[in-house]
Amino acid sequence: MVVISSALVLVALPFFMVGGLAVQIKEELGLTEASLGAAVTIGFLAGAASAPFGGRIADRVGPRRAVYLGCAISSTALVCLGWLATGWSTLVGFLCVGGVAVALTDPGLAILVGET
Repeated sequence: MVVISSALVLVALPFFMVGGLAVQIKEELGLTEASLGAAVTIGFLAGAASAPFGGRIADRVGPRRAVYLGCAISSTALVCLGWLATGWSTLVGFLCVGGVAVALTDPGLAILVGET
């Protein structure tokens, strides 16, 4: 159960880190509160749009592999957010990658919770 909880936190981390570091991100990238909120919203929408595909992938490759893949993608998004985000468009792009990671991980986690 600890692994499941950790995976859930890891895939949500890109969005929550942007929220927690909003003041610094706005200052460094020259964004407004509205544009930062729009970036997070677009990232969540990307996750919602890719969720049906994430469920199919979890069914096809198995729940553990889907969770591992989602965690790897989320980790990549976190690193890219920290090192490569230079403006609003790159911030949105990396948050969309984080949204896809959520879409891959959540179905696998739901299957694993059901099995325990």
